[in-house]
Amino acid sequence: MERNIRYVWSNNLEEEFNLIMKIRHSHHYVALDTEFQRVIVDCPRNANEDMRYSHLDLNIANRQFTQIGLCFFDAYGNLPYSGSAWQFTFKGFNSRRYTSEIKEAIDPKRFATFLKKMVSGCELHWVTFHGLYDFGYMTQILTNSTPPGHPQ
Repeated sequence: MERNIRYVWSNNLEEEFNLIMKIRHSHHYVALDTEFQRVIVDCPRNANEDMRYSHLDLNIANRQFTQIGLCFFDAYGNLPYSGSAWQFTFKGFNSRRYTSEIKEAIDPKRFATFLKKMVSGCELHWVTFHGLYDFGYMTQILTNSTPPGHPQ
């Protein structure tokens, strides 16, 4: 099977989410990866839970995610017919490499409306590699705020 990345910008966001909505029930495993600006404060490896959360909160509140990648597959690892992965690029991405494409970047609030539809009414299983920041940024997108206070 050909593996391809579907690049998603503002002008094809709805079309690509329509494809995702069609495959999410049969391919309900989702690999998630976020790209973001360098962290402000690195958290020590041996940090306790409170310190890790404090660093996560500080970094997410003061840095912007730039890209999100989603790859859907079924319980056997099969990829959907429509491609293997979607790469979403967001406004505020300040790399010189993409300067000409910034006008096509996605508004995170618009992305959130589609993302909320994608995750509702369907049991998705998420896969990440060291997903603390991945889920932190997804929470930020879905709630339009920084992470909530530390759970008790």
